[in-house]
Amino acid sequence: MESQRPSGTFPGYAPYPFQHGWDFGTAWCDAGVICPWTIWQAYGDTRIIERCWPFMVRFLEWRKAVSKGFLGINHGNDWGDWLSFGGKTPLEYIDTAYFAYSTKLMAEMANAIGKEKEAAEYRELFANIKWAFSKKYVKPDGALNVDTETACALALYVDLVPAELRKATGAILAKKLRDGETADNSGMTTGFIGTRPLLSVLSDVGQNDLAVKHFQSRKFPSWGYEVEQGATTIWERWNSFTKDKGFGGEQNASMNSFSHYSFGAVCE
Repeated sequence: MESQRPSGTFPGYAPYPFQHGWDFGTAWCDAGVICPWTIWQAYGDTRIIERCWPFMVRFLEWRKAVSKGFLGINHGNDWGDWLSFGGKTPLEYIDTAYFAYSTKLMAEMANAIGKEKEAAEYRELFANIKWAFSKKYVKPDGALNVDTETACALALYVDLVPAELRKATGAILAKKLRDGETADNSGMTTGFIGTRPLLSVLSDVGQNDLAVKHFQSRKFPSWGYEVEQGATTIWERWNSFTKDKGFGGEQNASMNSFSHYSFGAVCE
């Protein structure tokens, strides 16, 4: 929290030794809310919420101030769904999803520490974001105006799809994965942001077999593919090293960590 920027946002690093362009990136900055919530979930100790509360409130005030009609915008570092494949999920879409997600977690945390008025206010804000999201992005058949796996996974994970359309949106996501699979490719196109909710969302919408299949896959891209290439840790890139090309493949040696959390975020 000591790294919170003057605007109210949180930076991509804490401590904050330097910046890449803007001093925040959508989803990265929301860690200032997500991390306290996750620690509370893991340990059941609300002191982390109480300690971080004023900083998180300030962050949500910033999020509200920069949004337009309860929707996110294209701002900050253009990290987006980092290292995704194929079609790009627009930054303003991801920004909306994380605006909603942080708001939803704030409502839960407010309730946990007895701040009933604030909890009600955050629930109302979430409802408004969900309404605006549905109006802009959700079609009557459950399809989305942003046609990517990440878009589907995020919308379902954050509960931005109307309840009566969740199953249809889940089926669309499953079809994308199945249709994208080839003899050499798993069919996953998600990057850091889309991969994190992918498996849990598939299980939640009745596609658990597909979730397990992808978790156990050995095709590129997948966790098993890394193991096949000799991995003993989670890598920043699915193909950070390959048996046939070593370090000389398509990956960028200047950004190629061999101990990286992001794709490992499904381990829950």
